[in-house]
Amino acid sequence: DSFADTLRLDYRRTKYFNEYVKGLVTDKEIEKYYNDNVFGDIEAKYISVNGTDDDAKALATRIINRLNNGETFEQVVEHYGNRITVKDLEYVSFDSDLEENIISTLKDLKDNSYTKEAIKGTSDYKVIFRGSSKEKASLEDSKDRIVTILANEKKNTDTTLTYKALIDMREKNKVEFKDTDLAKKYDDYNKKTTASKEN
Repeated sequence: DSFADTLRLDYRRTKYFNEYVKGLVTDKEIEKYYNDNVFGDIEAKYISVNGTDDDAKALATRIINRLNNGETFEQVVEHYGNRITVKDLEYVSFDSDLEENIISTLKDLKDNSYTKEAIKGTSDYKVIFRGSSKEKASLEDSKDRIVTILANEKKNTDTTLTYKALIDMREKNKVEFKDTDLAKKYDDYNKKTTASKEN
């Protein structure tokens, strides 16, 4: 029973914390993120050459040259076989958890095109293909997903938010300490903890 109570308490705290941080996201931040980062889903796939050395880059460049000379994606894949890895990403959305360089590359490409230079990843070189794309969703339809992204950014950049959320929760629920000594210790702890985290 004690363990179950602890789990319920942690769940409620986490839920309140998430809602608290989302409440810190402003309409201006949402609109800016929408204008700068949101795009319609993009059909995508890539050919990957394992390694980040000159040999890997050279092979990726040869693949691009073959494409430039008229070979199809399928012909290139068949030619290089197990020397490469092929990944069909289907449709990629603006809030995808793919590597940032893939997202930014797809945004820059036009429909039905591929990268003219090898794109270096964390452990490979890629040749990225962009197929068709869908119309960009409205701000209203994208809002909840944007808020989640911006809230996560705030959590990662401000380590005091957990304490601020709990303080806010106690204030809204008018939690008071009858023990004045305990109340003073609580206030001192909050000030000290918040100050140390901000520093």
